[in-house]
Amino acid sequence: MAEDFIGSVKEIEQEAEALMEQARSEARTILEEARRQADDILSRSLPLDEVRKEQEKIVQTARSQAETMIENARRQAEAHRKAAGARLEEVVNLMLTYLKGGKSSSV
Repeated sequence: MAEDFIGSVKEIEQEAEALMEQARSEARTILEEARRQADDILSRSLPLDEVRKEQEKIVQTARSQAETMIENARRQAEAHRKAAGARLEEVVNLMLTYLKGGKSSSV
C-alpha cells in the first residue's frame, strides 16, 4: 500500500521535473534562435542604432517567452507536488486507522 503511494509520488515528481526540463530546453532553443537572428541582423549593413534596437527587441521577446514557459512549468510542477502531498496525507490517515485496528478502504 505505502509502496504504491511512494511510487505514485515519485512518478508525479518525475513528471514535474520533466516539465521543468522541457521548459528549460525550449527556453534555450528560443534564446539560441534569438541570438542567431541577432547575428544575422548584425551581419547586414544596416545602421548600427537600428541593428541594436532590433537585436534588443528579439532578445527581449525571447526572454519573455522563456520566462512564461518556465513559470507555466513551475505552476504545473507545484500542482503535481500538491496532489502528491494530499495523497500522502490520505495514505497516512489510512495507515493510522489500520494500525489502530479500524477497517480501511483500499487506496
